[in-house]
Amino acid sequence: MAKNAIKLCVKENITVCVSTVLKKSNVSPKNLSKIYYFLIENGVEEWEILRFYQVGRAANIYALNPDDNELKEAIKYIDELKKENIIQISYQHSLKNKIYGNVKCNALSHSIGIFADGTVSACAWALGYNGRPIDENFVLGKMPEKSLKDIIESDKALKWNSNKLKNSASICQLDKIMLNNLYFTK
Repeated sequence: MAKNAIKLCVKENITVCVSTVLKKSNVSPKNLSKIYYFLIENGVEEWEILRFYQVGRAANIYALNPDDNELKEAIKYIDELKKENIIQISYQHSLKNKIYGNVKCNALSHSIGIFADGTVSACAWALGYNGRPIDENFVLGKMPEKSLKDIIESDKALKWNSNKLKNSASICQLDKIMLNNLYFTK
């Protein structure tokens, strides 16, 4: 259980950062408060708040995704907790995009995904139901056929990175794919 692992790590003087994915079951201030005070009581110094993505090998689980009002209420509450300055609280970049409309895409410029078979994806979050990249446009190459350096400096990677801009404003390629292909259905 995660709680026991957190306690054990703190007991052994291992720095712990807890990441919480906001979803229907935990997005209320009441539930967030329980998490927050558990972290304080157990000496956790960092708390990262993540956006829920319906990606990976699971079936269609759209019902877990909080609506925009629930997210805004949660962020408002968490912003108040941040003011206490007890735990370092940070938001995943794509969650800030969703809430504040300030799009910053870390894909390729700060992070990538590497699959067990060596496939390199521009975005670590861009997983489809089959556990593979959601769209071939995210696939940049495959190791060890090419070195990671060659893959991330390739023409395809440079083109992909330039597609993060539209009219000089950043856009999230994953959001774009989801909306364009109606990948996630209600």
